[in-house]
Formats: sequence, structure tokens, C-alpha cells
Amino acid sequence: MREPYALEPEPTAPDLPGGVIVRSAFEDLVEPLAAELYLHAGSCVRNFGDFHLACSVGPAQVAVVMRLMVDPAYRWLPWNRTHLWIVEDRVVPVDHPESSMRQLVELVSDHAGIPERQIHAPPTGEGAAATYERELQSTLAWREKGQDRLDYALLALDRDGGVGGAGVVGADGGDHLFRRFEAEAGPSIAATPELIRSSRLIAIVASGAEAASGVRLVVDGRSDAIARIRPVGGAMRWYVDGEACA
Repeated sequence: MREPYALEPEPTAPDLPGGVIVRSAFEDLVEPLAAELYLHAGSCVRNFGDFHLACSVGPAQVAVVMRLMVDPAYRWLPWNRTHLWIVEDRVVPVDHPESSMRQLVELVSDHAGIPERQIHAPPTGEGAAATYERELQSTLAWREKGQDRLDYALLALDRDGGVGGAGVVGADGGDHLFRRFEAEAGPSIAATPELIRSSRLIAIVASGAEAASGVRLVVDGRSDAIARIRPVGGAMRWYVDGEACA
């Protein structure tokens, strides 16, 4: 009689702030992440009439968006009621090769069914951050006070314990929602910690061996970026693969 296969146990969840979902492989994280985003989007549309998703751009985020578009289980995601915002980007036109928003636009514009006016690409020029901030405030203005915030922020943890521009921007920006800063690649804008931490749900992906050092920094309380975006009136959820747990 053939011996049964031994099931490999999931890695031990690191002690991160908020809920933690751990899977051995990144591919196995995509499903629970996509499922949660799908359910959250439907709930927001039922309660508020639309869904505001802010996303940084990287392999993990692209994989999740792709799953949401191609998996029949998520065919009813309310893309036509979804507003898409960018967490961090270069101050360049959306058709520029170095634009992060360009990657999202190419993913969703022809296939997801989001109306073009609901794909909010950041502007260019010296006043890009202030203009983008006003656009977000104007779009959310019709919601009841207290509900005028992002519904979901999808981020990825880096090796330094940062989450894109929310960590690079540095000190809290008062009442500002976006800030301009000088990145190595050139002038950029990013969501401030104030905007991210007010989100209804903050989802952070920690994937691959490079993210392991970032996870350790967060566990040890040495990540200023994560400390700044601890949610106020919302929730934080971590999606961590085996390599990032090492």
C-alpha cells in the first residue's frame, strides 16, 4: 500500500500588526487576497455606491489584478463602480514608459470595464501632488463625512520595511493626502501616511526572500513606514509567503 503524501505545514505567521495570512508560495497568496478584495469591493458598492482602490505597482499587485480579471469566480466584481488611484508614481505623463499608472491602465482599461473617467492618473508639473489631492477630495465629496476615504489600499513591503512612497515621503504631512518628493528615478508623488492609514482596509503583501528583512524590521518595531500607516478606523491585513517568513 502506497504511503500517503505528507502535507507540508504552512510557515509560522510572523507577529505583524493586524491580521496575517501566510502561505508557503506566493501563488497561493493570490487567491485569498483576490477573494478579500472582491468581497470588500462588493460591500463598499452596496453601502456607498462605489469602490475606491489605491494601488502601488509591483509583481504582487499585478498578479492580484490579473486574477480578478480572468478568474470566473470574480466576474461580478463591480469594475464599473470602481475608482482606481495610484499610491506612488513618477511625475510623468501616463503614457511615459516610467509611469507606474501606465501599467495599471494597460491592465484594466480594455478588459476590466472601468470607465476612463474613473481611472485617476496623477497629473504632471510642480503642483501635481496638490492637484491629485483635490481630485481625490472632489471625487469623494458626495459621501457622508467619515466615509470620504479610500476603501482599499493594496501595498507591497520592501526589504527596508517600507511600502512604496508612503515610507519614502517621510514625516507626516499634516492634512495633505499626497506629497511630491525626489526619488532616485526623478520627481515623484506619493500618498501620505495620513491618506493610507485612514483607508478602510490596508492590504500589504510581503513576498520573496528580499521582503524577509522588511518583515523582521516590522516585527521588531523598527519600521517607521509601517508605524506611520497603522490604521485609524480601519483594518490592516498582511499576506506573507514562506520566503518572506524566513
